[in-house]
Amino acid sequence: MKREFRWLPYGERRHAIRQDRVPRDDAETLCGLPLVVPITPPYPEWCWPTCQDCDRVWREREGIPPYPRQKPSPAQSRHAVPRTTKPVGNP
Repeated sequence: MKREFRWLPYGERRHAIRQDRVPRDDAETLCGLPLVVPITPPYPEWCWPTCQDCDRVWREREGIPPYPRQKPSPAQSRHAVPRTTKPVGNP
């Protein structure tokens, strides 16, 4: 599955930009920051924290649940299918 966006370090955060942007293109992050796509960012910058606004918008557009995952409420848990397990070593 090809993704619509990719991650790029910029301004001390990892931001999402459109996948089709190439080095030297003018671009805009999902949180609205304008930038010029660099040729190759240095490695340590890839370890920067993720921009929360880009992450939220990216997840919405990709259909991915928000992070951090919220635990189901007790009402939701009642509708969960129970897991059945057999004790280890017993037939």
